[in-house]
Formats: sequence, C-alpha cells, structure tokens
Amino acid sequence: MIKIIILFFTFLLLYTVSFAQNAVRLTVLPPTTNIRTTIDGATIQGLIPGDTILFEHGTYYQIVIKNISGTVTKPIVILNKSGQVIIANNPDFGLKVGGCSYLKLSGKGYNSYYYGWLIKDIITTGTSGGNGLSMDDLSTNIEVENIEIKNVSYVGIFAKTDPSCAFLEQLKTFSMNNILIHDCYLHKIGHEGMYLGSSKYKDGYSVTCNNITSTVYPHLLKNLRVYNNIVDSTGWDAVQISCVDSCKVYNNRISHDSQDDSANQMSGILFGGGSKNCNCYNNRIVDGHGDGIEVLGLGNIKVFNNLIVNAGKDYTLTGSKHGIYVGSVTNQDIGATLILNNTIITPRTYGINFQNNISIGSKAINNIIVVPSPYLNAIVNNLNLENSYNLTKATITEPNLFTDPLKGDYSLSFFSEAKDNGIDLSSYGVTFDILGNPRPYPKGGFFDRGAFEYTPGVGIDDHSSQIEGFNLFPNPNNGDFTIKFNLKTPDYITLYIYNITGKCLYKSTEKFYSLTENAIDLHLSSLLSGFYLIKLIGKQTLINHQFIISK
Repeated sequence: MIKIIILFFTFLLLYTVSFAQNAVRLTVLPPTTNIRTTIDGATIQGLIPGDTILFEHGTYYQIVIKNISGTVTKPIVILNKSGQVIIANNPDFGLKVGGCSYLKLSGKGYNSYYYGWLIKDIITTGTSGGNGLSMDDLSTNIEVENIEIKNVSYVGIFAKTDPSCAFLEQLKTFSMNNILIHDCYLHKIGHEGMYLGSSKYKDGYSVTCNNITSTVYPHLLKNLRVYNNIVDSTGWDAVQISCVDSCKVYNNRISHDSQDDSANQMSGILFGGGSKNCNCYNNRIVDGHGDGIEVLGLGNIKVFNNLIVNAGKDYTLTGSKHGIYVGSVTNQDIGATLILNNTIITPRTYGINFQNNISIGSKAINNIIVVPSPYLNAIVNNLNLENSYNLTKATITEPNLFTDPLKGDYSLSFFSEAKDNGIDLSSYGVTFDILGNPRPYPKGGFFDRGAFEYTPGVGIDDHSSQIEGFNLFPNPNNGDFTIKFNLKTPDYITLYIYNITGKCLYKSTEKFYSLTENAIDLHLSSLLSGFYLIKLIGKQTLINHQFIISK
C-alpha cells in the first residue's frame, strides 16, 4: 500500500511568518522515499487568496493538491523553487488537483528551466491510473503553464469530474470554468495527450446510489483555452475536447498523434460531442496517423490558419484519414462549422471531408489543399457546405505555389498562385495569418489563400517586447555575421532569412535559448549581394531585422 504523507504545519513544511498579500505561505520539501505528498488547504494555517506555495526542486513520487481556493483576482500560485520539480519513479499518477478553484500551477519559478515541472514515467496499475496531471473533484478556474509531461501510460493532462455518488447533486449545476493550459510540452503519451471534458455528452453515465440507478450527464467546460503547447507522439488523440461551451485552441505544435491506430481515437485536435462556440487557429499538425482536425460538436466552430501536413499518411490499417473531418454525434440542430484559410498538405485521403448533414451555414473558403490522385477533388461536398475560393493541387512542388516545400516551408512564394486570389474574410475575424502577420497585405489589398499571407519584411511584432538588445554585426557584411540578443522569456526559436522577393533562403533548426545573452554565428557565403530580412520566430518571440550583404 502506498504510504501517504500529509504536510501539516510541523512536518516537511516551512511556513513563513508573513500574512501579507502574495506571501509565500509555505515551502514544500521533496520526500526522501517514494511516498505521496499531499497539500490540503484545509490544514494550512493562514492560507489566503493571493498566497504562493513553493515546491523546492528535487524528485517527488506523487503530489496531491486539494481544497485550495483563491479568488478571480487573487489566485493561489503553486510554483517551483530553485530548480526543476520532478515527479517520477513509476507512480500510478503524477499530480492530482482536486476540489480546487482559482489556482495557478506554474513552472516559471526558476529561469534556467523553461519547464519548471517535469512529470515522467507514470504507469497504469490494474485498470486505473496512469495520468500525468489531473484536474477533477469539482475543480474549476485553474491555469497550468510551463510543465513537461513524458512517458505517461494513459493521459497527459486530464480535466473533468466524472459523476459519482459523492458529487451527484453538485454536478447538476456545476460547470468547470476558465481552464487555461499553455506553454506545456507533452510527449510519449500512451493515450490522449490532453483529455478535456467528458466524451459521454450524448449518452451520459449510469450511476447507482442508494440502490437507485440513474443517468447523469456530464458537466460543461466553459471558457477553455489551450495554446502555445507542444504535443508529440501520443497513442490516441493529441488534444481531445468535448462538452465545452466557448474555447480557443491556438498556436499549438502537434506531431505524431494516434500512433496506436486505435479506431475512433485518431486525430491531432478533436472537438467531440457537446463542443460549441470554439475557435481553432494557428496550429501546426504534422505527421500524425489520424485526421488533422476532427469536428463532431454542436457547431459554431471556426477552424482557420492551420497548417496540416501528412495527416493519416502513415496509418497502417485500412480506412480514410483526412486533413479536416466534419461529422456529428447528435441529431439535434447545430450551428455552422467554418473552415477558412487552412493549408492542408498530402493527407491520406481527402483534404476536407464534410459529412455533417445537419448544420446550416457551414463554409470552406480560401483553403489550399495538396492531395494526389485519386482524391484530387480534395473536398467531399454535401448540400450544407458552401465551398469556394479553395485551391487544390496534386503535388507540393507545383510551380508558383510555396517558398520551399521540400524543406517544409509552405509560406507563399512571390509568384504564388494563392497570392491575392482569396476572398476577404475579415468579417469572420480572420485578420491575421499563422505567423501573426496582418491580412490582407498590403492593407486594403486582396486576401491570400491558405494559412500564410505573403508579407515580406512586414509583420505584427506582438512579441518584440520579449527580446532585448538585438544586434546584428557587421552590417553590411559579406555573408559572415553574428547576431546577439537577450530574451525576457526562454523560448524555442527558429531563424529564417528571406530575400526581397520573399523567398526563404535559410532556415535553422529549432533551438532552445535562455535568458542569458545568446549569440548565433552565421556563415552564408552563398548569398549574393543585396538586401535581406532576418526573422526570429518562437513561441513567445517574433522579430524582423533587415541587413545588407555586400561583396
């Protein structure tokens, strides 16, 4: 039996004497053996909204955080201290948040670690367990940031409360609100990378309490946000979202989803039953076995500016996998699904397969779809889908299309057929592209098709404040030069160099850069004399800088 240690005032707990707002109320030390560490708000003397709980760096076996509540303006902050907090050694779950509200779980406590929490090597015992991080037992208003989860046998991040006799009455009125998951890294996950909301929207749960069996339907998630995450190598869906009203899923990088080839569990991003009023944009989904994006919800779902590459292409069994698939798990009237300005590259079968015969007002507009024969029609139509201004091609190397597709650069070339040939979708909120560049370019011009707007040397510098002291020298130079910069936030950055026609001539591999001064030496003797643009693009970083090569 697993021993449990509850951290009271005098046991492995260091209280501060200050009761001021934002005080460090306690510091938790790692155990010396494989025992569970439990933080129970009911036992913490003087804990008030706005306080911080620190976890000293080191290795923990399991952590339970329960009965802790802040307020909307003063959340309780759970933070790593002096290094990385590691949960490991083959427990059957990693970190459980139960019965908490207005809580922020952050890995930003020590600058040397972008992911200040590491949850790894989580196993399944019997038929239960195996989650990396769970939020349940009526938890709500939780923010999770800068956490790495890997080698997990079941689910990476789990957020929902399943019906039970303990929560039966509360669930009739409960909703899980304001769950924010961002800047996390999930990889090598056995089932879903993220399992957010119940998949039993239609049929509910059969629950027996006091010898009375009843059907209980799951609660809703409201105002869900999932952004700036990396999800790689999941057995099932990378991100599964169900029973949600209002969500945004954006700026995520997803690769190698659905590796187990398990039927009905195969997608990069899934909007399951009960999902509505959601925006899914600026995501990159590559090399998965499942559909890139699957929509089965209640509608009013907008899918735009996504790059989907090789969806289902390596699926080992028979069956169709698509760039974007739209279906339905309910017979009730549902809202529209809008599929706008996506770039879909070589899926297993159709680029867009629209099989929802119930929704009204659905549209597929301004998409680029590259798919070989026999699926060159690319879009499976029905009478409920408006299909217009989409560009379909048979190969990625079609002339006048992409900048450098053989190297994975699907931005538009200067002479691209997709450039200036779209329809204005600003009325649908499509006013920027996958890189944050404005649409249309130039202002007052025409929309491009696909996820990338052709904008050489111009961009929305949303994250320029995250970089300090940028310097490129010498400038002019002969192709040998150095750039130096400091980051306010550690980041994974890719460096690009473009010529004045917008052609990408150089792309670095993505690399992690810290807060200290960073230096990059470049030796590009093959570049001719002329004007060039250098771009540094990261999850929190975007900067443009012009330079001259003179020989």
